[in-house]
This record gives sequence, C-alpha cells and structure tokens, in this order.
Amino acid sequence: MKYPTRIDKRGIKFSWSNLLNKMVSEGKVAQAVIMTPSLRKVFEIFGSNILKVEAMGSKQDTGLTNNLQNLGFDVYWEKTGRAIMKYRNDYQTILKDDDLSEENIKKIILLLEEYKIIDCAVTYLKVKIKDEKLKLIVEQLSGIKIDTDTFIAEFESGHCEGKEGELDTKIWDGLNKELTCGLGFKKTILNCIKLIDETSNLSFKNDDDGRWIINWKPKIDLDDPLKDIISPKKICEALADTICTPIQKWAWVKDYKKTSENKLSLVDIY
Repeated sequence: MKYPTRIDKRGIKFSWSNLLNKMVSEGKVAQAVIMTPSLRKVFEIFGSNILKVEAMGSKQDTGLTNNLQNLGFDVYWEKTGRAIMKYRNDYQTILKDDDLSEENIKKIILLLEEYKIIDCAVTYLKVKIKDEKLKLIVEQLSGIKIDTDTFIAEFESGHCEGKEGELDTKIWDGLNKELTCGLGFKKTILNCIKLIDETSNLSFKNDDDGRWIINWKPKIDLDDPLKDIISPKKICEALADTICTPIQKWAWVKDYKKTSENKLSLVDIY
C-alpha cells in the first residue's frame, strides 16, 4: 500500500488525506479502560445506565471426604457450576421498563448469594453516559456540533497487557485484590471498543462514515491494520473521568506507541 497508516514514536497517528493530498495527524492514540471485571462493581458504577451486560461466574461446593493428617494431606471433593448472566435493555428492545434500578440490582445480588455465587466477571458491557465535558471535547476535536450530551459506550473484556508487576497488572492488583480474592478471576479489564453520541446512534447506519467517536474494533484491513482505529487520547481521558464512584477511580487511560512492525505497544497507563 502506497500510503499506510502509521504511528510515530510518541503514539501519534497519521493517515493519508485524499482531500489534502498528504499525510495528516489524527492525534495521539489511547484507550479508556475499566480496571475491574467485577459485576458488583459495574452495578455500583453504572446502575440503571446499563443497557446491556454479559457476565460469567461460578459456585464451588466443597466437602471433606478424607483426612490424611498423618501424611500432611487433606483430600476434598469439589463441585463447580457455571453461571452465565445476560441482560439487554438497549435501543433495539421493545420493552424498556425492566431497567437495573437499585431495587432490581439488589434482587440480582440476592439471587447470586442464594446460589453461593459471590461475584461474576463481566465480559461485555454497554452503558449510557451523560457528560457535558465529554460533549465539548468531542465537538472541539471533530469540529461538528452535536445536540446531546448523552453517549453510548461499549466495553469488552480483555487480558492485562503488562507483565507481572508492571503497568495495568500492578494497578489491577491494587484495585481488585479484595474484590476478587479467592474467586479465581483472571486478570481482565474492560476495554472501551465503541463510543457514539446518542443522536448518531439512532440516526446513523452501522457502516456510515463518521458514525463512531471511538472505534477500537473496526473491520481489519490486513494491509493497513491501524487504518480505521479511532481512539483520540483527549476523548479517552474525558470518558475515563466520568467512570468512578464517590470514593474510587475505576477508569484509566492506556497510552500507546508504535512498534517496529507498525503495531501498538502499551507504554503507560494513568
């Protein structure tokens, strides 16, 4: 390909502009992430603003069947059952009166506790976020006025990228140690893969140009895999600022640079 997309050593994305007939900067590439897979914590952060969620959990019933204390062995039997949770109340559903109110969330938690499921790991999340600051930053970067401050964000589970004791792995341990202790949760986080304003979500088709404000998982161009990734740093920072509880920051921003193969490599998270 004559003019492939490229990322410079500072993580700034450049793409070819047919209009200007030259390579133009699209800004620094980043990604907003939620640093916990905990369904309980996701309920606390977003509550009734959750439009769709998928999560998995398990219960363990353990009983002692043989005790070989003289050999230093304890022998147990273990029975493990998997729970899969799916909830959808987004713009494609017909009935919209079953939102995740505080009362309904309590009912879900009680049911999980009844089946001895302490928590579930979220694998997919779609939420509604209302934020004036995010609106202003999107307008500033795009040069286009939007008539809403409500956005739809999608998150997908992924493994921590940093090595043991580094970057997101270290942060994950600090935030999740007590939340997920003894549950066997893998070190996964929720990566923001899509962001769109509510108006565009209702009026644009999926394949329309300019639909997405963030699009971390577009259809891959094998010749130019970074071509259609849209994930400006300033928008990721504004989005991350909205995702918190009164006492805890849960969303962080991943900062990237290019590798020698013109791929993205995590260099910082803040």
